Amino acid sequence: MDRLPKKSQATYIGYDEESDEVELRLYNRKQKNEFLKFCEEHPDLCRQSDDDGFGGLWFLTTKDCIVIKPRVPESEKTKQRRRENLKNNLNKLQPDSV
Repeated sequence: MDRLPKKSQATYIGYDEESDEVELRLYNRKQKNEFLKFCEEHPDLCRQSDDDGFGGLWFLTTKDCIVIKPRVPESEKTKQRRRENLKNNLNKLQPDSV
């Protein structure tokens, strides 16, 4: 199978306000795998509609299954605090060595 150049591997999310259906074209491997798994678990909500032959998969799902919203990236300070909390919680879960 041929691949498109990275620049041409665009994620596409298409819908109109009248229809309840959303069409997605994905090239990102992680996203494709997530949607393939979602299709298996919820065939009534999502289905793969096409494979473009260049690494892209097309999916059809409902608007209820998609969330699009802006997100502010976490600061380094917040990331570090999360790491510290995770380490502390993991240490609490591990039994003491004898």
